[in-house]
Amino acid sequence: MTRRFKPTREFHIRKGAVRFADTASTAVVYLKDEGGHVTLMGFSGKRAKFDFYYRYCDAAAAEKKAKWFFDAVQRTEASRVRRTADRKVEQAAPVKVAFEVGKTYTDRSIGDHNCIFSFTVVRRTAKFITLDEVQGDKNKRVGVQVWEGVETAKPFGTYSMCAVIRADRLGE
Repeated sequence: MTRRFKPTREFHIRKGAVRFADTASTAVVYLKDEGGHVTLMGFSGKRAKFDFYYRYCDAAAAEKKAKWFFDAVQRTEASRVRRTADRKVEQAAPVKVAFEVGKTYTDRSIGDHNCIFSFTVVRRTAKFITLDEVQGDKNKRVGVQVWEGVETAKPFGTYSMCAVIRADRLGE
């Protein structure tokens, strides 16, 4: 059995290249003057494969690209930090509508407008509900997420156009 070769970051870096690191982000650029042209290779995060690899006629153009790359990585990382903070605030927000044991919740199928899924909540914990499928024959334990203050669950799993029951959509 042969083993697959997994190149490391050092594998991609040209011998004799000078390393420049951004202090405000995880971006690193390697610059090598090869006589007639300058090669520039940029990495961000812990990636083994480079984000870009360019050749320039002069060092000024390479330096301009390196500054642009450092700024772009800083913006991306700042945006990621903001999104994480927003998500934590959203998750900490109080739940306005929650699933209740004994009630039936419905969702209409995206593929067939006449198909309506109905589920009755049999048991619940803080993060899970157990559903008794009205048209099926067995119970299903499903995780609960909060979206805009309303608890939601995906009884058939997560996939494209999956059914999502919401605590504010009561059935008959």
